[in-house]
Amino acid sequence: MTDPYLDQRLARLEAIQADHASRIGRLEAGAHNPPPMREEGNPWPRIGLIALAILAAIWLLDELPGPPIWDRLF
Repeated sequence: MTDPYLDQRLARLEAIQADHASRIGRLEAGAHNPPPMREEGNPWPRIGLIALAILAAIWLLDELPGPPIWDRLF
């Protein structure tokens, strides 16, 4: 005995498979053409983060037990 809704299920599965195939095709097409490199914008946020990291490192060295930071550096 066959399922009366078998043709409907099969058509739905084929539609899902075609949808997935088209999505994979679009993803593969996008992988071959990477987006262009963005231009360097404002350098100040990067400079600020570097300065903050340097200050945090100096503060951490100063908080370690032992002689003051200037005696360690010089």
